[in-house]
Amino acid sequence: MKIIYLAYVELHRTPLLRILLPFILGILFNYYFSIPFTVIVFGIIIPFLLLGYFVVAKNKIQSALSLSAWASIPIYTLLFFAGCFANFSNNHLNNKNHLTYKNNYSGLIVRVLSPPEEKEKTYKITVATAFILKNDTLQATEGKINLYLSKHRFDSTIAYGDYLYIKNKLQKPLTAIGKDSFNYAKYLSHQNIYHQAFLNQNEYTKQKYNQANPFFAFAHHTRAYFDATLFTHLKDSNTYGVASAILLGLRNNIADEINNAYAHAGTIHILAVSGLHVGIIYFALVFLLWLLPSQKWIKLFQTVVLLTFLWLYAMVTGFSPSVVRATIMFSFIAVGKALGRKTNLFNTLAAAALFTLAIDANALFQVGFQLSYLAVAGIGLFYQPLVLLLTPKNKLLTKIWQLLCVSFSAQIATAPLAIYYFHQFPSYFLISNIIVVPLAVASVYIGLLLLLTSFLPLIPFLLGKGLHIVLFSTNFIAKTTEQLPYSYVSGLYISIWGVLLIYSCLTAIYLFFKTNKAAYLIYFLAALIILILLL
Repeated sequence: MKIIYLAYVELHRTPLLRILLPFILGILFNYYFSIPFTVIVFGIIIPFLLLGYFVVAKNKIQSALSLSAWASIPIYTLLFFAGCFANFSNNHLNNKNHLTYKNNYSGLIVRVLSPPEEKEKTYKITVATAFILKNDTLQATEGKINLYLSKHRFDSTIAYGDYLYIKNKLQKPLTAIGKDSFNYAKYLSHQNIYHQAFLNQNEYTKQKYNQANPFFAFAHHTRAYFDATLFTHLKDSNTYGVASAILLGLRNNIADEINNAYAHAGTIHILAVSGLHVGIIYFALVFLLWLLPSQKWIKLFQTVVLLTFLWLYAMVTGFSPSVVRATIMFSFIAVGKALGRKTNLFNTLAAAALFTLAIDANALFQVGFQLSYLAVAGIGLFYQPLVLLLTPKNKLLTKIWQLLCVSFSAQIATAPLAIYYFHQFPSYFLISNIIVVPLAVASVYIGLLLLLTSFLPLIPFLLGKGLHIVLFSTNFIAKTTEQLPYSYVSGLYISIWGVLLIYSCLTAIYLFFKTNKAAYLIYFLAALIILILLL
């Protein structure tokens, strides 16, 4: 009961988290049980009407309801069914006009949703179906497809927004073969992709018209220009691939050898544009704008500039869940500072998650989304108790200790889920992060300067040399760490119930540190015993 009471107190301090939880519960419930659409509609309308009556009711009724727990029931019910609706509307299979329900068609007209991504033997393009060709007539339909176009005589002019005519050679993605194998079909279904096709040059034709969103077209062109700049100034393929990943979110240029080295060293988060990268940009902008005079209209100008550049960067890097989360969080911080108010980490985290899930409820089932939010939540929960355990007198040692605590806090929060998905754990993540994270920060600053000064003479050349040295060192550290004895433990398997029990143990330990009550150690031991019995 004490755990429940303390959890209630913490939720009371974070109102947006109280909104998020029933919303997520609604998404999960509809995902696993598929509630009929009419039930969802009535589940939204009835609580909405009850809340409307509460607003217009007389003062005595309002006072009575506000002091009662009954007043919260319509609110949470509305949020629950709003989550159900978000999941329903984001599932393209609920559209009867979906490609899955079509058959006996000879070809399709599709629109390109992403620039071609180079693979070993093909170019991968994600497309949206516009029409199918059946009995010499076009029928409007929808459905996303992954196309793999042969490199032989590939049409290099294909770009975002173009329309293609393709022959019907669609296939279903592969499902999991064994219990622990990766379920590629399920992974794609969370992106509403249920078909793929491997096409030769004579099996697709580019059409003469283009329909591109101007904002996304700008983002794709900007990213392509910046990527070409990095390719020009970084002749080494390994340093170029890492630079393209940490600056632009393009991971298709990273060699498998380098990707595995970062994963086994526990520094794979460096290669995914996330809160670290957005935070670097945020603090750089804050420092530059701090030089301006501190007048009221200047503060407004500073906030607008901050938000503009942060969201432009998020757009250029592809609006990944980790970038959206970090951009929303820093946007709240910027607005809060402009208004002279402090922001709560878990409120901003909940706001970012709510914003993301309202747009794309399927993001909840993506590994990147889950690990990204868990990492930040872990830092928020465990960093302060850990950093207080030691008080180094040397400033350098203090910074190293703080970096260790940040890394350890994030790893604590993400390790159970990472083991569940990837079945491995990096042994030297604390050591490697002490060196790699500062180098990553330096590479982001140097890389951004390179991109912003790419039109100038000499300066980009010098910055390119500096960036190469930093990234070469970063790659060397990752590869050296990977080669150490027992650098990573593989073959780890745990069920989802085991994951939940581990998080129960972590929760009990956190509450023990927070309240210093021995009762939480008993809860921890109970969860641990159940976990051992389960294993």
